[in-house]
Amino acid sequence: MDELEKIKDPWFYFNPGTGFYHIPRSWIDDLDVPFSGITGYIKRLEQGEKIERDKEKIQNEAERLRKGYYKLLRTDEEKKVFTEKLSLAKTVFPYVEEHNFYIEHWHHTIFWNK
Repeated sequence: MDELEKIKDPWFYFNPGTGFYHIPRSWIDDLDVPFSGITGYIKRLEQGEKIERDKEKIQNEAERLRKGYYKLLRTDEEKKVFTEKLSLAKTVFPYVEEHNFYIEHWHHTIFWNK
């Protein structure tokens, strides 16, 4: 339990919702969500199931979708814009995710608990 206490801040300032509202509660306030997830993973592991995400499969599916949408584009200009926008989305995605954690979840948990 000492190790859990060491890692809870800031990573447990997260809730299963958007982070904008005081309901649902964050993990730091209610450990039911993360603990139920952990017990589910343990059960799956005990049954011999692999719980790791198949990153190669996910990347292949993303590429398949990209190619499919790209084929729908008619002009070189549309293809150029699509490629640029996709590249931009891949660049900014980590920043959007970090903002979501640090502002919507961490900050709002502290705010709602005041």
